[in-house]
Amino acid sequence: MKVIVVSITIFVSIMYCYATQETVMKIVQPILVEEGLDESISTYVFFIGHPLATQVMLTCAENYIKTDRGVENRNLANLYNLSIEVIPNEYGLPIFGDTLKAKLILPEDFSKIELHPSLSHDNIISATIECAIKNASIFDSIKHLEIEIVGELLYAKFARVYEL
Repeated sequence: MKVIVVSITIFVSIMYCYATQETVMKIVQPILVEEGLDESISTYVFFIGHPLATQVMLTCAENYIKTDRGVENRNLANLYNLSIEVIPNEYGLPIFGDTLKAKLILPEDFSKIELHPSLSHDNIISATIECAIKNASIFDSIKHLEIEIVGELLYAKFARVYEL
């Protein structure tokens, strides 16, 4: 019992530290370029509650990339309205042992959305998941990312536990 109390006390202290200090996060995101898909690292600066949950959820966040036409949001997941929600355990923490659980939420009728000619719905989902895996993998304690798909059944094939 003392071990659990000490662990929770240490974890709460760490979370307080994160919530009261500015944190810089470098997030891998799928981006749209003329040829189709690529990856980009976007920097976000936050006062946050838990870095692991935020790191993965920001996979789908709007980004700002300087182009010759000005500053643009190029995050493919964000442009097609995908989002990631991290699932908390019974203590409100975003981890289950060595596994982070998350929902990839697809927009309604995702399969009917018209896409850039070089893209497919499957490769948007797969690129988003690949970036989420990279974002989760910066934490040594996380070995798996379990993805649940919320949306059309034809994309359920992407729901599984991914090794980091």
